[in-house]
Amino acid sequence: WPEDLDYRGKKVIVIGSGATAATLVPAIAADTAHVTMLQRSPTFFRTGRNAIAIADELRQLEVAEEWIHEIVRRKILHDQAVFTRRSFEEPETVKKELLSAALKQFYEVRNLPGLKKKPSTSELIDWLKLLVAEDIPLHVLQSKDDKVSVPPLVGALLKNEQDLSLFERLVQMARQNR
Repeated sequence: WPEDLDYRGKKVIVIGSGATAATLVPAIAADTAHVTMLQRSPTFFRTGRNAIAIADELRQLEVAEEWIHEIVRRKILHDQAVFTRRSFEEPETVKKELLSAALKQFYEVRNLPGLKKKPSTSELIDWLKLLVAEDIPLHVLQSKDDKVSVPPLVGALLKNEQDLSLFERLVQMARQNR
């Protein structure tokens, strides 16, 4: 992009749907009259945490960062391939596992002491829709990683700002006590 390109108030077409489009479109949308994104085939993004337990273990073993990067990259690719394969080969089983893991996390959040508004069925349904739309894999919902205890997209469950702050403080305290 030329730095002096003025797209304010104009109709803009972005060709492609990769990472650049995923960051560019939201960044310019408020300043344009309209943004259209053209794509040849759909691109799917899924959220995930930016930490892999094996990376920390390898660092403790003083493995070189280049090796850690390659091992973690292969682990992520492997996990994604397994999840995708299972989604095609046994979709009903994957759906049941995802729903079960999501419900478990929902009730764990719901039973937190001190919440002003406990998540209701309505929030649960909204959260489940988001989990499906974002294609959250089972291992993220089932994570027992000591460094991660925040369910993905938890903001859909805790719509009260004070409850979200309380939840984040409780998670932080739990991490410090581990």
